[in-house]
Amino acid sequence: MQPTEVVIIGGGPAGSAAARLLAGWGHDVLMIAGPPAARSLGESLPPSCGKLFDLLDLGNALNASGSLTSTGNTVRWAGGDTRTELFADGATGWQVDRVRFDAALREAARTAGARIESDAVVREIARSEGHRETQVSWTGPDGQRETIDAAFVLDCSGRAGVVARRGFRVDDDARTTLALTAIWRSSNGWPLREPSHTVVETYGDGWAWSVPVNPTDRYVTVMVDPAVTDQQGEGLEIRYQGELAKTTALNRLMVNASQHTAASGRDASVYHSVRYGEDRLLLVGDAASFIDPLSSYGVKKALASAWLAAVVVHSTLRDAA
Repeated sequence: MQPTEVVIIGGGPAGSAAARLLAGWGHDVLMIAGPPAARSLGESLPPSCGKLFDLLDLGNALNASGSLTSTGNTVRWAGGDTRTELFADGATGWQVDRVRFDAALREAARTAGARIESDAVVREIARSEGHRETQVSWTGPDGQRETIDAAFVLDCSGRAGVVARRGFRVDDDARTTLALTAIWRSSNGWPLREPSHTVVETYGDGWAWSVPVNPTDRYVTVMVDPAVTDQQGEGLEIRYQGELAKTTALNRLMVNASQHTAASGRDASVYHSVRYGEDRLLLVGDAASFIDPLSSYGVKKALASAWLAAVVVHSTLRDAA
C-alpha cells in the first residue's frame, strides 16, 4: 500500500473518534479494526459525554446505535437503603450496547473519509531510525498480509495494547479483577422507580451492577478475584450465580427475569503506562490506561483521549515545529 499519514490501530470508541476527526480535517487515515467481539457489553455513559459527542459530531452515530436514555443510577452501598440518584439538573446519560455503539462510530469515521481495514490482526510494527515513519503489517480475514508506512501511529487497541505492551504499559498486580457478566431478560419490565437506571450494589466481599440496553434486556455483572475463580465452563457459571446470591437490590430487580445468556468472564484489572507515547506515536484510551469500571467513565475517557491525540497529530503534521 502507498504510505499514509496516520495509521490507527483499533476500531473502538477511541480509534473511531480519532479517525473521524483526522479524516474530517483532511488527513489520509487508515484504521485497522480487529475482529468483532464475541460478546457485547452494556455500558453507561454519563451526561458529560454529550459535550464530546457534540465536539466530535457523533450525535447521529449515537442515535444510530439505538442507545437508551438514562436519568441516573439506583444504588445500594454496604447494606444500606436502596437510593435513586438522578443526574444533576435533569441531565440524561446513555445506556449503550457496545457492539452496536462501536459499529456506529466506525461508520461515522468511514463517512468522514477514513479507510478501514476490518477483521484485521496487526502482526508487526517496525519503526525507522529517528521515528520518521512506522511500518505496520497486518493480516485480513482472508489471511493475506498487508504492509503500510505511516507518518504517525495511534495505538487505540484497548486492553489488547498492541503497541502499549511493548515496554509502555505496567499491570497493577495488586488489583486484579475479573468481571463475570450475562444478559438477563424481563418481558414485563423491571421493578424500579426509574427503569432506565444503572443499578449498582456493594456487598460484603464484592460489588455488582446492571445496565439496561433496551426495555427488556439488562447486562448484570459481578466483580471477583480471578485468583479464586475458574474462568471457563461450569465453575464460572457457579461462581457467577453464587455472587449474585449475595446481593439484595439485584436479586429484587431480577425476581421475575430469566438469564438469557451464559455467564462469561473478562479481565477488568487496572493498569497504566510509564510513557504514553514517543515521537509520532501515541497511546490512546484504554490502550494506555484502564480505570475502575464502576466510574462509568471508560468511554468518555476514550473519546476525550482521542480528541486530544487527534489535535496533537493534526498540529504535528501541519507544522512539526
